[in-house]
Amino acid sequence: MRQLFLYMLSGCFLTAFAVAASGCQSDKAKQGKFSEEQMADFELPQRQNLPAPSGGFVLSINKEAITVDEIISPMMGALGPMAAGKDFRGFAQQARPLVAQAVMSKAADALLYQQARKQAADSINEDALDKAAQAEVNKFVANYRGNLPEANRVLEEMGMDWRQFHDYQKRLLLTQYYLSQELGTQEAITHSDLLDKYNEMKDEHFSRPGQIQFRLIDIVIDKVEVDKAGGEASDTPKQAALKRAEELVEKIREGGDFGELAKKYSNDAAHRVARGGLWAPVTAGSLAAPHDVLDKAAWKMEAGEVSDPIEADGHIFIMKLESKREASCEAFEEVQGQIEAEIQLQRRKTALDAMIDRLIRQANIANMDTFANICVETAYRRSTKIQ
Repeated sequence: MRQLFLYMLSGCFLTAFAVAASGCQSDKAKQGKFSEEQMADFELPQRQNLPAPSGGFVLSINKEAITVDEIISPMMGALGPMAAGKDFRGFAQQARPLVAQAVMSKAADALLYQQARKQAADSINEDALDKAAQAEVNKFVANYRGNLPEANRVLEEMGMDWRQFHDYQKRLLLTQYYLSQELGTQEAITHSDLLDKYNEMKDEHFSRPGQIQFRLIDIVIDKVEVDKAGGEASDTPKQAALKRAEELVEKIREGGDFGELAKKYSNDAAHRVARGGLWAPVTAGSLAAPHDVLDKAAWKMEAGEVSDPIEADGHIFIMKLESKREASCEAFEEVQGQIEAEIQLQRRKTALDAMIDRLIRQANIANMDTFANICVETAYRRSTKIQ
């Protein structure tokens, strides 16, 4: 269920998960200023997962507090380089949109969980939820092939211990279940919907352009030495280049090694000459002049065939076609399931975005802009070591 759900919510909620998972604080951060009476006001699952403020500005999402450190700690890898060589104004201009999005995502995560907890208040089976969360913890360890010290190291980098990670999995699973209930029913997808989406996605996702790969001997006319008879040139440079090309073609068709001849006679780029004139695979229509003539010639040839000399803009080319793949497009029937899944994903994300927008408006969260500004200021100070 979890993999399907995460795929379903590939946009906003995944961002919220990444920020939340990376933002939980260590034991040191728990030296907060909340009294026992204040902490008792929090619902138990929230209280277990909450990083207590360390005296700094916090953003209140109903009864849940989000700290500055929760927002910026997982972002410092991206924010730190932004501060290099910039004054605060320049840094803020670049960093604030990212920070504001992280704050919004974190707020959305909190609000979704609160809704999930409220809706499921009378029907939660805590034992079942604990077992499901432990299964997710076990999967996490399995991802590191059972290497518990390595898994623990990664968890510490995320800012969590195993108890916090377990509690977070409970929180995540409960939110997932709530969203699956809220977003589960959708309007039926018609055949017309599928066809329209197929045509929209076809060029980018289902079409495969033609591709060729070849070896090339490139004779640059101006670089060919002209034979002289009686002290005078017997051929023009072009004639001399054509003669050489014709001689090489004849040698190749008599069994000569194309690659070895390319190494000796080609004026192509050195790295291709060293590979016996072999070019990397080329997409149809992508070659610029003068090499575009090779593209046109290749589609009239079969793999293994050697061309006659091809003249183009000061060059005489000899091409051996190594492989050719015709352009193709997957048929509608072959990708119908993928198209349907994409439509479902888009509809669910649209519904999720609308739900989050509604929750944010209803919550009427105070000081969100101020909180984002403080996050930006703190990130700049941390990056530039300003005290």
